[in-house]
Amino acid sequence: MHVLPIIAAKEFLSANVRRDYKGYEVIYLSGDRFGSWFNDSEFLKRCFLYCCLFYHNKNLSFVASDGRFYRNELCFDKGTIASRELAKHLLNPKEQEILGLWNTLLKKAKKTREYNPRFTYGLYQIEKEINLRNEDKEYIYPDVHNDIQALKVLLKAYYAKCIVKKLFDYELLK
Repeated sequence: MHVLPIIAAKEFLSANVRRDYKGYEVIYLSGDRFGSWFNDSEFLKRCFLYCCLFYHNKNLSFVASDGRFYRNELCFDKGTIASRELAKHLLNPKEQEILGLWNTLLKKAKKTREYNPRFTYGLYQIEKEINLRNEDKEYIYPDVHNDIQALKVLLKAYYAKCIVKKLFDYELLK
């Protein structure tokens, strides 16, 4: 949990997020105050929530070519380590809204033909394996697609409002 702010800081450097922050000429990752955020439980919770839900969390559940099963534990699906950790935290209304949308999306994904009940799903896996298009380039499950897009918007706003300032305060970004 304590390293998730580093992952959140790396997300800022991606072109998708950085373009919204005009006026920052050079920004880089820093470890100058490493560990200073360890006692900030609210910040850790925010980074945890964000990192488990954001698109660039590319953890997957899958069966490898050697037949071994790998389960995604860094997502808020049934019985994962992340789900058990989340239950320990109080969520504010914005976080409840984000998780409500996530749960709605997950319920819709579970009703699709492509859903594998053996797997635990994160946003990336839902988008890659369930949010499919037909031959006419139309989404097979438009409700799933719409929820994915809405979740991405909510997460981007949450990141900008609740995480970015602390990344600079703790000098994870300079």
